[in-house]
Amino acid sequence: MNSIKSFCAASAISLAAGAGQAATVDLLGETLDMTFSGCSVGCPVSESGFTVGGGVEIVGGGASGLSGFLFRGEAIDFGANDISLTFTGVIGGTFSVTGYSGVVTGLSEISTTAGEVFSLLSIAGDGKSFDFNVAADSGGGEMVLGVEFADVSQVPLPAGVVLLLTGMAGLSLARRRGS
Repeated sequence: MNSIKSFCAASAISLAAGAGQAATVDLLGETLDMTFSGCSVGCPVSESGFTVGGGVEIVGGGASGLSGFLFRGEAIDFGANDISLTFTGVIGGTFSVTGYSGVVTGLSEISTTAGEVFSLLSIAGDGKSFDFNVAADSGGGEMVLGVEFADVSQVPLPAGVVLLLTGMAGLSLARRRGS
């Protein structure tokens, strides 16, 4: 009887301790899609299915897509928790990023050179896409945007509640039989 009570109590405590915890993740190894819109000619342009890690993901001067839209010397590099944009000229518009497995929980400007700004940092309600506007008018520079993630695969499933209720029912039954 005491072993049943101990087991049920331990189960309830471990489930309660694990509830709501989400592991932090990053972009490394993610396969993303990125779209740029807001330009007067040829927009929107996209780069699809690129994998983050192992170098600069989008390099200007390419044949098509976003890499074809950017000038030589311009680049977009995704780090573990940031996006670095290097421009040689004036740019303005909205970037949209989708395809990652986690949930974006925050966006923040890390650094910009003079004349460049991030604005309209927005995350979709489900956290599965985010947008940011850029305005670079100084004729070149670098901008870095910080991205914070949560891994939804680590959040306990609702089945944990069923286990907790079962344990509580077991405790109640054991108590009734003991009296």
